[in-house]
Amino acid sequence: MAVYFKDREIKYQSIIETANIGIWLIDRNSNTIFVNKKMADLLGYTIDEMMGTPLFYFMDDEMKKIALENVKRGAEGISEIHEFRFMKKDRTSLIALLATSPVNDAEGNYNGALAMVTDIADRKRAEEKILLDLVLVKESEKICAELNNFVELKDTLNTIMAKVQKLSHVEAIGIRLQDNGDYPYYIYHGFDNTFIAHEKSLCAKDKNGNNILDQDGNYLLECMCGNIIRGRYNPALPFFTAGGGFWSNNTTKLLATTTDADRQCHTRNYCNWCGYESVALIPIHARGETLGLIQLNDHRAGMFTIELIQSLEMIGNQIGLAVKNSFIYTKLKESELLLRQSQERYKRLNDELEQQVQQRTRELRDAQEKLHRGEKLAMVGKFTSSIGHEIRNPLAVINNSIYYLKMVLPNAEGKIKKHLDIIQAEVTRSQKIVTDLLDFSRVKPSALTDTNINSIIDAALSPIQKPANVDVRKIFDAAMHPIRADQGQLIQVFTNLINNAIEAMPQGGILELRTIAGSTTVEARVKDTGIGISDEHRDKIFQPLFSTKSSGMGLGLALVKDIVEKHDGTITFESTVGVGSTFVVRLPA
Repeated sequence: MAVYFKDREIKYQSIIETANIGIWLIDRNSNTIFVNKKMADLLGYTIDEMMGTPLFYFMDDEMKKIALENVKRGAEGISEIHEFRFMKKDRTSLIALLATSPVNDAEGNYNGALAMVTDIADRKRAEEKILLDLVLVKESEKICAELNNFVELKDTLNTIMAKVQKLSHVEAIGIRLQDNGDYPYYIYHGFDNTFIAHEKSLCAKDKNGNNILDQDGNYLLECMCGNIIRGRYNPALPFFTAGGGFWSNNTTKLLATTTDADRQCHTRNYCNWCGYESVALIPIHARGETLGLIQLNDHRAGMFTIELIQSLEMIGNQIGLAVKNSFIYTKLKESELLLRQSQERYKRLNDELEQQVQQRTRELRDAQEKLHRGEKLAMVGKFTSSIGHEIRNPLAVINNSIYYLKMVLPNAEGKIKKHLDIIQAEVTRSQKIVTDLLDFSRVKPSALTDTNINSIIDAALSPIQKPANVDVRKIFDAAMHPIRADQGQLIQVFTNLINNAIEAMPQGGILELRTIAGSTTVEARVKDTGIGISDEHRDKIFQPLFSTKSSGMGLGLALVKDIVEKHDGTITFESTVGVGSTFVVRLPA
């Protein structure tokens, strides 16, 4: 029987010593009293080195606190299974699954503990990888969802690249996009200006600095970036992907172990020269077209995993759609702009043509009116010159006769005196009409002298009898400069305008005479607060023989216009019925 138990003891000891899990036995004071070879190997010690060593020696301060609580619970008879972190001999960590059971003596008192220790580092790494992959996919989906805004493309891509940089933990990131056959950096974060300036263009140059064309007539693009954009890659090689991307966690090793043929072209190797060990180039595809690439660089080796690269390729495809849509949107806006500019140009030309037609129509109408007015003036002049003197002589005789009758009949009865006054008033009115006719027909060529418009208006105003209920206000520009004009003719102009203004205010009002000195013209304004001019009469007031008065021949304003235009000037007016009128004479300075 003793031999039997001895055999069983040897057998169990063999099992314990060769078990694939660590077995650790401590006494009531937490000192090591047994470990198998697996346990010693897990921590990097020999069995002899661990024997007698306190349990707490194999952990850091944080885990010591946890272990003390665990031992206390074991002393209370509690068995546990939990994860625990030990410190190995090389001071690295051992992540283990720990199954502990208390060991009691025959009386049931706590006498130590037995632990089964399993290395779960690989499992933890696998779990962390799965979790990381899930996070990676989730974050990639979020990034892709933000690419719907393709209108403000640069702002959107800057935001996306900042998030991709955070996701990948790389030091530098940039996007190259097509621009006139080359692919310069469109946006970048983390690259210094020297790097960007050196690597801005991908075009190969000849000895004269001109861009070299490939067999398809496109610019020949250099380096690995050129490979990815032009589709020069071999997915059978580990640094290329099936999606057309490139990645390396150690560019120094890559360059040492590959040839230009492996790398599909002669590479510049500037990234490696700058110390970037981790480099990834992710193509930006859209509808079968490569629009550019995403570049990720880091001085540290080992920054990428195939899962990260695959997520970046998914993001690259989404960026490609956003860029393509932005290009389409931009072209559409440019077409809309060109269309709008064409429509505006057509409208402008149409308006100009219409204005020209209107101008020509006005000129034709003015010419017709001038011709018609000239015909009227010629007719009036001929009529006046033939009968003016014939009428004036009888009127003078009648006027003398009235004077004689008043002299010989100083005490004539009321009716006789009244009718003599009526005859004399009508004779005076008739004489004025004849005088106006003769003045109109006798307008001679202007005799130009240096004169002052202020003095001319004063001269015109002085002999006019002004009603007591008319307030005359003169506002003359003291800085008025002289003009070349026929003084007598201009006095005639302002005499007519002032008389018309006074006659337009039968109930009294304000007569304002204002002058303004300009750089190239002088301006004189005759303003009244009278009855105004109705709309139906506006186009006729300067026509000869047109008048709204019960007396007069309608020649005053026609004569005024004729004189002003002979002086290369203009006359215009503004009028509101019931408010008054303003006539403006402008003459060259």
